[in-house]
Amino acid sequence: AASDVYKRQEKAQQTLDVLYQNYAAPNTCLLRENYPFNQDNKATYLASEEQAKRRNEYSYLWPYSGTFSAVNALLESTGKKKYRKLLENKVLSGLEEYFDTRRKPFAYSSYISSQPLSDRFYDDNVWLGIDFTDSYRMTGKQAYLEKAKLIWKFILSGKDDVLGGGIYLSLIHISEPTRLQLI
Repeated sequence: AASDVYKRQEKAQQTLDVLYQNYAAPNTCLLRENYPFNQDNKATYLASEEQAKRRNEYSYLWPYSGTFSAVNALLESTGKKKYRKLLENKVLSGLEEYFDTRRKPFAYSSYISSQPLSDRFYDDNVWLGIDFTDSYRMTGKQAYLEKAKLIWKFILSGKDDVLGGGIYLSLIHISEPTRLQLI
């Protein structure tokens, strides 16, 4: 029923509000990794021990990127301009802080690019590519399609034929690289 859809949209909006209320990094479009904020907190999902030991003011790409998917879902389900504005003025502005142009092909790094180089994960980037494709589909904005294509170029840079074709994923605590089979 329409009232159930409206209730779910309201809950989603409330969740987004609480997220920004508790995790927003002051004077930025970025988010914190934890609440309450503790810069000594160590992320346990990073491939590099060196990276995990760093003090970090902001969240890593993976948790940040969830806002992209969430705002896309709200934009798609409501069609409200406020979600397109949130996407363009906050979510994507913050996301660009992770965009790495120091290595080619360009892609999104696991931490903001103004800091020392951090890992670039194919799986994190492919989710961003899906979100950019969804944004393009909803808005027709060519820049979103170009970002999706750019990300796909990065994804394909990880392809090889060692086990019959695949893309390496960077996963923690796995001695052998794990592969996605290409279809």
